[in-house]
Amino acid sequence: MIKLKQWTCPDCKRTFKHPNQWHSCFKGIIDDHFQGKSITIRKLFDELANALIDSIPFSITPLKTAVYLTAEYHFAAIFIRRNYLIIEFSNDIPFMDERIHRSQQVSKTLYSHFVKIKDKKEIDTQLLDWLHTAYELTGK
Repeated sequence: MIKLKQWTCPDCKRTFKHPNQWHSCFKGIIDDHFQGKSITIRKLFDELANALIDSIPFSITPLKTAVYLTAEYHFAAIFIRRNYLIIEFSNDIPFMDERIHRSQQVSKTLYSHFVKIKDKKEIDTQLLDWLHTAYELTGK
């Protein structure tokens, strides 16, 4: 497998797969995403991050609209809502599952899937497997 050379934005220092890739240089603060939200939602976010931390090397990148889980590249986006989290991740196949609340084809070979979670019991093997696959496909 050929490894593409990363491009680093000279302003925000974030790395991307493509030279001069469009992005926002906005640097967020994680706590800002939880303002006005239930304390349960912050605990749910932390539970998800902790479930992944031992198996995927990643950092948390808070931007304007979402919090990204980033390895060399981001592999998941988490949208913080008042009473739930929406987790966006990619897969190379379209699939239907009752947990998937929305899917869309984003390129010839990649599909984005969105899962809504409200409870820590929803951070299960299936969700973690989906996130591991996203990491393998798009995160490194």
